[in-house]
Amino acid sequence: MASLSSRRILYFTGLLLLFFCTETSLAQAGDTIRIGALRLTSSAPIFIAMERGLFKEESLDVEVKFMKSAQPVAMALAAGDLDVGATGLTAGLYNAMANGLKIRIMADRSKKYHVRS
Repeated sequence: MASLSSRRILYFTGLLLLFFCTETSLAQAGDTIRIGALRLTSSAPIFIAMERGLFKEESLDVEVKFMKSAQPVAMALAAGDLDVGATGLTAGLYNAMANGLKIRIMADRSKKYHVRS
């Protein structure tokens, strides 16, 4: 398997940060970006960026909160406890959006479909 360059990892991590960015929670300089993630291989860009210090290298103060399933990520986004959620699209998330949760969805892991709303 080819190794990933730091630039490529940073690119995918940036996409990840946009994955579930709430409309009202865009970070200002010096703010902490709160990311909710699952301990899955699909969250590898976060793990790699943390391990290699890529967030700090880009002057990003990132706090990662690990959740046990996708539903708590959507709930934490709705409550304003997270700025970004790295998780799957679930029925609970769609229900929260139907009830007024304002989020932006960006699919950074899709191989076939490119989703942005």
